[in-house]
This record gives sequence, C-alpha cells and structure tokens, in this order.
Amino acid sequence: MPTQEERLTTVENDLKQFKAETVRAYQDSAVDLALVKGLAMGAYERLNAVRSQIADFKQDMLDRFERQDNHFAAQDAHLDMHDKRFDVLDKKLDQILQLLTDLRNKS
Repeated sequence: MPTQEERLTTVENDLKQFKAETVRAYQDSAVDLALVKGLAMGAYERLNAVRSQIADFKQDMLDRFERQDNHFAAQDAHLDMHDKRFDVLDKKLDQILQLLTDLRNKS
C-alpha cells in the first residue's frame, strides 16, 4: 500500500497534469474563438460590401430608369407636336379638297 507521501505526490502530479491540460484546452478554445470571430468579422465586412454594391446598383438602375422616363417623355412631347402639325395639315388639305370640289361643281 502506498504511503501518505506517495499518495500526495500522485495527487500533486495529477493536479499538475489536469492544470496543464485545462490551460491547453482554454488556449485551444481561445484560438478557436479568435478564428470564429475573425471569420464572422470577415463575413460581416463582405456583407456590408455587398450591401453597398447593391445600394449603388439600385441607385444606378433608378437613375437609368429616370433618364429613360425623361427620354420617353421628350419623345412623347415630340410626337404630340407632330400630331398637332398633322391635324393642321389635315384641315388645310380638307379646305383644299373642298375648294377643288367647289371649283369642279361650278364648271
């Protein structure tokens, strides 16, 4: 049977081993946590970059749509001007046709 001193030495050695393993486990956990934090921060930064790119793209598309809308409005106004001009020409042609019809009927 081991003596009191041998048993105490065994307990002290086991405690030292437990302490070393615990410190190693905490260090490994700290390294793992640091890696996870780094990955999370990287992902967060990438998400912010994507969010910014999407916002820029959205603004670019809205600007393009606004320019297209303005272009279509200008084209619409231009076509309206032609419609008015054609209406005037139709009236003049109707007047000329009426004058020719009147001349023909008088002859």
